Amino acid sequence: PITNHLELHRLEPVALVNRELHDWATEDRLWKDHCYQLCEGKQGTQHLLSDTNNTSNEQPPLPWKQKYLLALKDSKRQRITPQEVSYYSWKLLYKRNGSNLGLRKFLPDGTYQSPYFGRCEWTLSKDDGCLQVMGHSLVVERDPETWGWIIGRGSSTVYHSVDVQTWDWAIAKGNSTVHYRADGV
Repeated sequence: PITNHLELHRLEPVALVNRELHDWATEDRLWKDHCYQLCEGKQGTQHLLSDTNNTSNEQPPLPWKQKYLLALKDSKRQRITPQEVSYYSWKLLYKRNGSNLGLRKFLPDGTYQSPYFGRCEWTLSKDDGCLQVMGHSLVVERDPETWGWIIGRGSSTVYHSVDVQTWDWAIAKGNSTVHYRADGV
């Protein structure tokens, strides 16, 4: 249909023209395609790309247009949650050099196992959203390219979020560079 070639912001006016165009502009398959395009290679979006809600089977899956709008809204969020800190694995860059010791993990119980300093505690400041770890307060910000997170940009210790689900999805699609660039920028 013609709606496959329209930009999304043009679908609403088209949907008002007549019933047939309304049906095309609101077709779930169309929004599914747009949702996949929007979320391709983006961190933290794989749950939206499922045909289910990952909840009880009693609830029908969300319509794709709603999933698209949720992804777009979430991409603009600037505060990380404690659950996200512990969900992601983290690529450590120290003085702009990648660590040879693998990805890091902040655990849900508020601990972090440093290969150098052992078990440490971490928290998120409720005031400014900074990550407090090993006596340091590290600014947390959104990565607009990947929709992931960067902890400590501008400091000697920087962490880039790595979403294992996004990584697996990208590998399956033949793209192994989606979740972070080698230079860490």
